[in-house]
Amino acid sequence: MTDPTAPAATASSSKPAITLDQAVICRGGLALTAPLNLRFEAGSVTLIQGPNGVGKTSLLRVLAGLLPVMGGDVSETLSSDQTKAVMPFEPVWLTMVGWLPVTPGLPPGLNSAEILNQMARLHGPVGNQVVTAQLDKWGLAELADLPTQYLSAGQRRRVDLARLCLNPKPVWLLDEPAVTLDSQGREILGQAIEQHCQAGGLIVMASHEDWPQDHWNRIQLNQPAQVGGQAA
Repeated sequence: MTDPTAPAATASSSKPAITLDQAVICRGGLALTAPLNLRFEAGSVTLIQGPNGVGKTSLLRVLAGLLPVMGGDVSETLSSDQTKAVMPFEPVWLTMVGWLPVTPGLPPGLNSAEILNQMARLHGPVGNQVVTAQLDKWGLAELADLPTQYLSAGQRRRVDLARLCLNPKPVWLLDEPAVTLDSQGREILGQAIEQHCQAGGLIVMASHEDWPQDHWNRIQLNQPAQVGGQAA
């Protein structure tokens, strides 16, 4: 039986991958990292760690196609036989990415059920049980009719994460996804990430959390002081 709380399934032909070749992450013309050689593949979880200001969020934005690199190359594999360079705001790649910023971007005036139903309808007809299951999973069922501006920060984060799980994007880029979550919320998040990974998803997340999953890949970014360079 299909688990209605599992993240939305990705297309079976989609095997996304992202490769960085001597890529330098920058912000405001300042190099934040040394040249990076990295590869992220379908069916994997990668945790980006490091202190504030080292480029964790900027790296996620590069992977999303929202920010160019200062030097080097970034390429994406949409499927096993299609590879191309990642360009900022490239429509095809943006359709592959589920982006979760550090601050929830929930529409004001709507309640949790309305927000999740909106997301579900964007991707085809679904039964109400799918949305109801996500509300139950994230502990939001009793709050479903309350406009989200009256929810706590942790509850709003749960709504944002439940919405992500209804979005059939193979690539998840998560910026501090556990921020404001309690221990139960972090446990649910860890389960959702594992489910998406097992379904062939690609997950990269920046986090200060000490996650216990030892099979996740981990990348430690350098201190800003260790990297020099200014954009021309």
